Amino acid sequence: MNARHYYRYSLMLLVLSAVFCPAAGVRAQYIKKEKLPIKGGEQEFAVFYADGMPETAQWPLGTVIVDDVGRTTRHQVTRGNGRNRNINSKVSARFIISPFDVPISGAEVWTTGSVQGEWNYAVGDQGYFSTILNEQFQDAVVKTGCFWFGGHKDNTTGKYNNRKWRLPTQRELMIMMVLQDGINTIYGIDKDSLSIPENGKKLPEPTETKGMNGKIYWSATEEPDGNSTTNSQKAWVVDFTRGKPRVFPTDKLKAEETVKYKLRCVSDY
Repeated sequence: MNARHYYRYSLMLLVLSAVFCPAAGVRAQYIKKEKLPIKGGEQEFAVFYADGMPETAQWPLGTVIVDDVGRTTRHQVTRGNGRNRNINSKVSARFIISPFDVPISGAEVWTTGSVQGEWNYAVGDQGYFSTILNEQFQDAVVKTGCFWFGGHKDNTTGKYNNRKWRLPTQRELMIMMVLQDGINTIYGIDKDSLSIPENGKKLPEPTETKGMNGKIYWSATEEPDGNSTTNSQKAWVVDFTRGKPRVFPTDKLKAEETVKYKLRCVSDY
């Protein structure tokens, strides 16, 4: 069974486990609304809890998956990278989900010279380095992944700078997809994205940008080129379209994909 079929099968199991949940009283993963500190005050966030998952499937509280400048620890879909751990083999025991997608258009548009929200920009890498499986991501100009939340000049209030944000792993995104109703209850629903596209017809852009439904999201998890240990043209994405969830690797450097696929950051509690 190749990696793509394995993770499609795993996604199906996640969906089935969410639908056919045991009787009340059994611990299970859930999304909880919590008021947490931000710069200058407090704000309500959606927080994922891995309750009920075996300890062997969880990164313990306090595990660091980003480095000093905010780059996600580099990893492949079924292994670590170089001496790095296999980050995708577990999920964080508890993590905070950002209240909206990384802004890449509208009032908070990035400058012409930026990478405009591409995958490598979110994980903390320069675009021309991200196809080479170096042990760690190269220093991006901004020195951090998911950097809009960590100090980009267009984040004028700087209110999320009190913590490090990262792109979720493929497994974490799969769980977020299964639990998206809880996330959308807290942050709102993209009303234009509720229906399923027919015959390849593209849905209109949502009028509200906080919900996660009906979108395809980049993960930080890479797919090596064949058996190569030195090159990776693709990263994994998870499709949150209602009724037809998918998980698959896709080209991370194609400009058209950066328009179609979204970025949703998380922060370890």
